[in-house]
Amino acid sequence: MSKGPGKAARAKALRMGEALITRYSHGNTMPGREAAMWALLCHATQVSRLAFQAPPRTGYPVASPGAILAVDDVSDWQRVAAYLRGELDSVDSASARPAQPSAEEISAAEVVLTVFHRAALRGYGDWRRLRGAVYVHACGAPPRKIYALTGINRNSLRHARDRALRDMLADWEK
Repeated sequence: MSKGPGKAARAKALRMGEALITRYSHGNTMPGREAAMWALLCHATQVSRLAFQAPPRTGYPVASPGAILAVDDVSDWQRVAAYLRGELDSVDSASARPAQPSAEEISAAEVVLTVFHRAALRGYGDWRRLRGAVYVHACGAPPRKIYALTGINRNSLRHARDRALRDMLADWEK
């Protein structure tokens, strides 16, 4: 049975996390190993959202039949067709998809998420709920939404986050 990613992949991912600290930390955060791990976890959630598309939901209605007739419901194809006919001067770039992450970012995200799912909050009380709260927090959800979804308070979320980062670092160094 494989123990997970090798030391070289982990070291490369940690160096990437140290470069990402400024993007995912607040002004009062001391740059250290836990801050790098938090930056890696936040970045891994962003990368996994872009790189790994969810399977399509079949059998569920996508929109109501009346939504097709709505005036403000204009698809991307309709905008492109209007641009080709000369009805529009330019096409919005706001509807463009975000750039796909690089192979290095995807492999670093896989390493971090493997460590997170294997080690974070395993020896803690209600670890599934707390780990879900930490993951949603890393995805960038507002704290009040996390409190409403999981039923934990601000201090519990902060302690769970700190404990998860310590657990990940302990497993990282094995």
